[in-house]
Amino acid sequence: MGIEVTSVGSSSSGNSYIIRSKNNVVILDVGLSGKKIKEGLSTLGIAPVDVDAIMVTHEHVDHVKSIRLMAKTCANADIITSRGTYESCDNMKDIAQSRIQFVRNGDELSVGDINVDVFALSHDAAEPVGYALESGGERLCIVTDTGMVTEAIREELVAADKLVFESNYEEDLLLMGPYPYSVKRRILGDHGHLSNELAGTTLTEILNRRKDSRQSAKAPRIMLAHISTTNNTPSQARHTVESIMKKSGHNGGADYHMIVAAKEGVTKL
Repeated sequence: MGIEVTSVGSSSSGNSYIIRSKNNVVILDVGLSGKKIKEGLSTLGIAPVDVDAIMVTHEHVDHVKSIRLMAKTCANADIITSRGTYESCDNMKDIAQSRIQFVRNGDELSVGDINVDVFALSHDAAEPVGYALESGGERLCIVTDTGMVTEAIREELVAADKLVFESNYEEDLLLMGPYPYSVKRRILGDHGHLSNELAGTTLTEILNRRKDSRQSAKAPRIMLAHISTTNNTPSQARHTVESIMKKSGHNGGADYHMIVAAKEGVTKL
């Protein structure tokens, strides 16, 4: 067994992913209700006491909503987060300091047989970080909640066999939609979110770089995630992304495999 990722729910309303290797279990973000996250664990046959770590990307409520409850429920889990996120999240203050493991951009750590690299995201949060996890010869990279894709993020994506990648909004829908102008500017900015168009061009570049470097003959598996309920739809995200990739000669099923994470419910990559 390599490494598996299952989305319990992914959207602007809440996000949580369960990651499994042969011997270990990690939850990345807990922005859904505790009930839904526990149901996700149960669906996969995982007991809360078997969760080894809860990893947090940043302090926004759609990523930490149930941190207090899940830390209590998963009593054996370390809480892995940046110091900036911890200081900005009141719900973390009730968790015993002995369970908190602080990380920052560039750190490397292990959770059992899972090796983890930490990298910076570009988001309007205190100290947002992303994670790349490797086990059993497979590498998973999760990138959401970033307004731009830095070279460091690109390098992590190129090295990954499995990608969870943000495709938050369709730009025309956002611009014509009901959000106030200030919110639209935030989403469109370098510390906001990734559009379907930017997701498509970035993934195209990643596939090109993998081919040029002969990274792997194996087609990567991609899960589009963090789909906006107001400014996007799962079908629109996939259509825009795949259309851009196809124009560059990359075809689904041959050069990559793609699914879209559901807003609610289990989606397994």
